[in-house]
Amino acid sequence: RDRNTAAAWKDPDPWRVKGSLEFMARLKELGVVNYFVTGAVVYEDGGMAEEVRACRFEVGPGRMVEELRGSSWDEKKPKDEVMRELFEELDLDPESVLVVGDGRTEIKAGVEFGCVTMSRLPADAKRPIELHEKLGTNYILADYADPRLNDLIR
Repeated sequence: RDRNTAAAWKDPDPWRVKGSLEFMARLKELGVVNYFVTGAVVYEDGGMAEEVRACRFEVGPGRMVEELRGSSWDEKKPKDEVMRELFEELDLDPESVLVVGDGRTEIKAGVEFGCVTMSRLPADAKRPIELHEKLGTNYILADYADPRLNDLIR
């Protein structure tokens, strides 16, 4: 993990999903407040926080990514619980939330909460695509450079 993060600091392009930086910037331009959610421990000096910064996603109030949310050293939380707490804290109607991810956990939680869900899966990932379809994801895209995003996100 440390080796990958060091490589991303030197050249983030191979470590980002194609079009992801532009997609996040577009969401921000449209007034969307973006959060990255994980079940992992989030701390300022390393881990996911450093990985996100190494990939050049700006994090902080009013920035491209408002905040990273996850577990603490004292309490391990699953993603769905982190999401639920975020919805409650921000007084969000889950139906107004877009959940984007490549894992079953966040997509399943998003579907169960009533969110719009977008699965990012490579076109050749037949089994994960099948699983995400069964979960009820709304959209499946191979990357964020997909031209369909222009029609979906406006």
